[in-house]
Amino acid sequence: RLRLAQPLFSLPDRKLSAEPLSMAPAVGAGADEGGSQPLALARRLPWLSSPSWLRNLFFFQAGARPQGVAVAPELRRRSAAAAVLLLAAAGLVAADQIADFLQRKLIYHPFRSDAERRMARSLLQRAVVELAELSYEVIELPYNASPVFSLLGLRGPLRQRALLIAPSAPAADASGGRPAAALQRLWVVVGGNAMCSTDWLPFVLTLLQQPRCGGAHAFLLLDYPGYGDNEGQPCAGLALRSAEAGVCAALEVLGARRCTPEALGFLGHSLGCAAVLQLAAGLSSQRPCWLRGTRLARRIVLSAPFTSIPNMGLALFGGLRGAGAVIATVASTSRHTWDNELSLRSLAKSSEKFGQVPPSVHIVHGTRDEIVPVHMGRALHLLCKELRFGACSFTERPRAGHNDVLDEAFSELARLILAVEDTPNGKL
Repeated sequence: RLRLAQPLFSLPDRKLSAEPLSMAPAVGAGADEGGSQPLALARRLPWLSSPSWLRNLFFFQAGARPQGVAVAPELRRRSAAAAVLLLAAAGLVAADQIADFLQRKLIYHPFRSDAERRMARSLLQRAVVELAELSYEVIELPYNASPVFSLLGLRGPLRQRALLIAPSAPAADASGGRPAAALQRLWVVVGGNAMCSTDWLPFVLTLLQQPRCGGAHAFLLLDYPGYGDNEGQPCAGLALRSAEAGVCAALEVLGARRCTPEALGFLGHSLGCAAVLQLAAGLSSQRPCWLRGTRLARRIVLSAPFTSIPNMGLALFGGLRGAGAVIATVASTSRHTWDNELSLRSLAKSSEKFGQVPPSVHIVHGTRDEIVPVHMGRALHLLCKELRFGACSFTERPRAGHNDVLDEAFSELARLILAVEDTPNGKL
């Protein structure tokens, strides 16, 4: 070990010599300095004793002598450039977060008040009693969505809850087992941006009272992340992962009850159309093993669908100057595009890739829709015909708006949901 003969930083300031810097000790330095090479080196580098020696060391290069006072302007230039880069990065992150916050406020409207929660709970309790009379039961299905990444790091699994409406479990036979029940289709149902799962209960209850139902259908009512009792914040990606986990959990429960559905069906309203379409496209492309014997999407029923959220922005704010450029810029980095045209193309591509028969897509829209223009529903129907889906139909209700189309077109929706199979021309 080397010991300093005297403190290193108490040396007096000296001017730099003109001779080149060398890390080797000078001849005779060991005798003059009592064999202390660090002290000799410190005296040859007097800038180490200056309070700004760390600043000089930052610009030090091997074999080059520090430039003394010339270092300070260079330091300021580099510090200014680094500060500008940091401010620009912070500005981009802040702008992204502000844009994301505004989009969430515009797109999603989950209920927040205690009164709304009590109303939803009361509606669920009444539905449990009425569905029991039809030999159906409501199962509150808890499950976890996959972890998500955020600016604060990785967050653990998000707790979610769905409602599974299924035929009542058959009684056990003499051998202790339960007879297998024939379940034709499990319908995955997602509502609009201001709906929760309990809002579908009157619709499903009326549907199950139809004579053609016959206990052959089950319904999985899903909420978006951040809606109802679900954790997280709603966005397209997280909603997809949450829906996949919900379908997996529902199939496990139905399998344990020995009533595995033959196929999946999808029903969505407004924003829910985008949720079920991206779910159907994702399952068709991934073909997860947990589907087991259940066939992929065979029928998709859409109520008041839009083409994409950016197109909805243009429809609502396109008249404002510069709105198109702002919407295009935000859409390029948005997590809330909800593109139905892209999902339909992906679904058609996956069906062709795996040699499957494309699912049938049926659209119901109100002519007086004041939120989603009816021409968007027509455009999606034309796209379905262009992509050669197995069967597709478009029903337009002249007196229906956006929020009452489920009531105005109930008979048509019931016919589409309860039909056994589709025919090539789209008629049931």
